[in-house]
Amino acid sequence: MSQLCCGLAIALLIAFATSCKSQSQAEVAGVWIAQAESTVPLPKGKTIAMNRGSVPTDLGTEPDVKLAIARDVRWSSVRDLRKELLAKGRVPHLVVADGRKVGAFNLYDDLEGETIKVYVSFGGKLCVEFPNSREAKCVQRRDRTHVDRAITRELVREAVKAYGLHDVLIDVPADLEWADVVRAVDGSRTCCFETIVRARLK
Repeated sequence: MSQLCCGLAIALLIAFATSCKSQSQAEVAGVWIAQAESTVPLPKGKTIAMNRGSVPTDLGTEPDVKLAIARDVRWSSVRDLRKELLAKGRVPHLVVADGRKVGAFNLYDDLEGETIKVYVSFGGKLCVEFPNSREAKCVQRRDRTHVDRAITRELVREAVKAYGLHDVLIDVPADLEWADVVRAVDGSRTCCFETIVRARLK
């Protein structure tokens, strides 16, 4: 009887874990997209997939271009395609999801004052530099894989409380994976509950 109960408990835990995992992922246009809480509505129209190692060539003719970017795409690829579209007078909408709710993600808030600086490096290492200081507080996940959104929030929140600043400037390497870029920006922007914090990439 105890073995049966134990087996049932394990099965329930596996089912629960699987359920939680599925709720925190979303597939759009055939790719698994990054997760973010600070989303904005998307325009109507076709969504174009962007996978690692390839740049979409058929971008249509509509002024609004919706890009579903695979999580492991390098930031440099996203950055370059975005610049190309803007140079042509088109508007790129970077598709992310909050759970399974799909929306667009803004990388560049308009900053209004002195900034808290965030530096991201490979292996999930993230450093927050306080104003008027050459020192930075750095944290890295134990598995040294990806940026942790919860850790980002905690460090930025600490700086916001200590210095009363609400603007964050984030520096990321060109080869960082797209999902890590999103975590760094979204974690900074959503750090402080009801307090509005603006965040943008350097």
